[in-house]
Amino acid sequence: MTSTPVPTQPCRRLERLQRREQHRPIPASIQKRNGLVLQHLGLAHHAANRQLPRGGGEYDDLCQEACLGLVKSLDRFEPSRGHQVSSYAMPKATGQILHYRRDRLHTLRIPWRIKEYRV
Repeated sequence: MTSTPVPTQPCRRLERLQRREQHRPIPASIQKRNGLVLQHLGLAHHAANRQLPRGGGEYDDLCQEACLGLVKSLDRFEPSRGHQVSSYAMPKATGQILHYRRDRLHTLRIPWRIKEYRV
């Protein structure tokens, strides 16, 4: 006869926190940004596809880094300047992938200042 274990106090507390977090209102600015991210998610996939043949990293990792760059770029995007979102976000997504490769891809991390001296 097996019985299901009774949840301990920390598990109940975690469940309460998760329920509270689900019902927390999201600010309008973040909702707007999330909508823009979903609209322009193809840019992140395009940046990852362009960087994939250049070596280093799996597609999922590159795509995740590109999405991070997309979110950062949409936080700083100013539509009043008259530029398109894609013109601003694509270099940021690509740059985030390049930073990922430079900083976190190798087993032994070589500082970027030393990498510049290698020929």
